[in-house]
Amino acid sequence: MVTSWGTKVEKLAVSCGAESIPRKENVSANGKKFDVKKEKDGKKYYIQVKSGLNTMNVGMVESLNEMIEKIEEKDSKNVGLLGMTFGNKKAISTQIMDNLINADEKIIIGNDFWDFISEKYNMSEELLNIVSKAAYNYQIKHKEKKISDLIDIKKEELLVQWENTYGGINKESLKKAEDVNL
Repeated sequence: MVTSWGTKVEKLAVSCGAESIPRKENVSANGKKFDVKKEKDGKKYYIQVKSGLNTMNVGMVESLNEMIEKIEEKDSKNVGLLGMTFGNKKAISTQIMDNLINADEKIIIGNDFWDFISEKYNMSEELLNIVSKAAYNYQIKHKEKKISDLIDIKKEELLVQWENTYGGINKESLKKAEDVNL
């Protein structure tokens, strides 16, 4: 995953029981690589995680096929998978189902994905409860302000701080910041 949301989902997967993959252990194809791994029942499952059902074009699926082949050739106990954080197999796009080799065996999705990496039944429901509670606590703490409002407030605070520190918001202030910090 390379998006900021994808990074958050990857961290969530790690906090639920998956592991980060050391660079030297991972494989890649066309700039793509596995995101997390899970050791279970004597096997190492290498998983490319997608936060949506239809986030892969045919080229990305072909790269995943190549990655799966590479990781499984490294060790007979390695298994390459596509993990999707929500949904069910019936809703997956045909471009994924028709192009991923052994798609029925190589996709773990929704509740099954979270239960698999956490080794805990109904983990997705537990996660949703945690998120709901966090959202409620956020609303209480910030008196019903939207997060976008808080971001705007913080942006203004940072701009004022920048102006005070570097004498404006322009090319000259950027040069001053570089001189001071580099």
